[in-house]
Amino acid sequence: MVIYDLICANNHRFEASFPSFDSYRKQKGLGLVCCAVCGDNKVEIIPTGGHVVRRADPVKKPKASKPEGTVSNVDMITFIKTLNHYVRNTCVDVGTKFPEEARKIHYGDSEQKNIYGQATNEEREELKEEGIPFSAIPILPDEVEN
Repeated sequence: MVIYDLICANNHRFEASFPSFDSYRKQKGLGLVCCAVCGDNKVEIIPTGGHVVRRADPVKKPKASKPEGTVSNVDMITFIKTLNHYVRNTCVDVGTKFPEEARKIHYGDSEQKNIYGQATNEEREELKEEGIPFSAIPILPDEVEN
């Protein structure tokens, strides 16, 4: 069983549990995943730090084709696509002015808002040295499929 943090098009946040990610995706495709607050079925997963899988019998180890604790490429691609979708739909794109805008927000010269954009390695290092919080996330080419 997995529990996802979800958000609807009306920005209502809620949790829902599913037997698996595939089950979530299938139910969402059929329009069955709806907001717990308003009933809207335009729902997306909010990216979170991760989840813990608990086995029914911790003594028996499942047979695995990959080392324990690894994530498949499909899982990672799905996560990155979901994260990118969330950022594009909930943050303001400031393009190449990201370092400048991040500084303005950090030092109180601009209103608090979630932003995204581009920064060079040198600009990211400067932001880090100034103690300005940010995260670099990968952008996948359009042709990458699950």
